[in-house]
Parts: sequence; C-alpha cells; structure tokens
Amino acid sequence: MKIFANKEIKKLFLSVSVIWVVSLLLIQGFLWLCYQQFSLFLLLVSVLAGTSILAVCCSYFRKQNQIMEQAVSQINAYLDGNRNARIECDYEGELYRLFHSVNSLAAVLNAHADNELREKEFLKNTISDISHQLKTPLAALNIYNGLLQDEATKAIASRTCFSTSSSAKPLLRGPKAISSKTVSANS
Repeated sequence: MKIFANKEIKKLFLSVSVIWVVSLLLIQGFLWLCYQQFSLFLLLVSVLAGTSILAVCCSYFRKQNQIMEQAVSQINAYLDGNRNARIECDYEGELYRLFHSVNSLAAVLNAHADNELREKEFLKNTISDISHQLKTPLAALNIYNGLLQDEATKAIASRTCFSTSSSAKPLLRGPKAISSKTVSANS
C-alpha cells in the first residue's frame, strides 16, 4: 500500500496497534486478577473496536493519498504547460490551504508570463519602429547623396567637355589661321 510508504503513517499505525493490544491485555489481565476468568465478549468487543479504528484510519489515509495524487498530477500538468491546471481546494483544512497557496502561485506565475510576453511584444514593436524611423531618413539621405553624385559627375563631365572644347579651339583656329596666312602671302 502506498500509504505505508510514509514513515510517519507507519509509526501512527504501529502506535495505535500497540495501544490497542496493550489495552486489550490490561483489560483481560484485570478480569483474570479480579474474577479468575477471561471475558470472551469483552475480547470480541475489543478486537472489533481495534479493527474498526485501524480500518477507519486506513480509509482516511487512503483518501488523503488519493487527494495528494490528484494534486501531484495537476502540478505536473501545470509544469507540462497546461496553464489552466488547478488543484481543487473547495474544502477547509491545512491541506486545502496549501492547495490554495499553490493555485495562487500558479496564477502569479501566469501573470508574470503574460507580462513578459507583453514586454517582449512591446520591445519588438519599439525596435521595429526605431528601425523604420532610422531607415526612412537614411534612405532619403542616400537618394540625396545619389543625386548630388550624379550632378557632380555631370558637372565634371561638362567641365571636361568644356575644357576639351576650349583647348581644341586654338587648334581649330590654327590651321585656318595658317591657311589664311598662306593665302594672303600668295596674293
């Protein structure tokens, strides 16, 4: 039996049994000393009373063991991820007060987990918003930088083209000037 796995319960049953046997022996010893006979009726009543007491105790501890097993299964269900697992604590007594405290602890843990999820979502949204707020101006600066670089490239190209065309003008004038000097010298 599982109830006898607990040493305290074993001691209790042993103590009750010893008290019962000692009281039975004392009663029968008293009867022998006083009347020089044993009482069979008193012996049967004592055996019946002792057996009844042990049966009631055994039944009580068996019921307590079932309650504890149900509580352990609910705690294991909670640990396995069932956030709605609770131990029944509708009755009064120290054991049910303990169960109520365990249920309160589970509710507090669920509230903390919910807060953590909300904070995680808030941080995710905040980081996303900051990233968006930074990317938009950076993209605008990147476009503006690209436009400035295009203008600078066009300006350099036009200067190069302009300087090429102005340095080429004397060369172009040179042969005309040479041919016009040659024509005027011949005339």
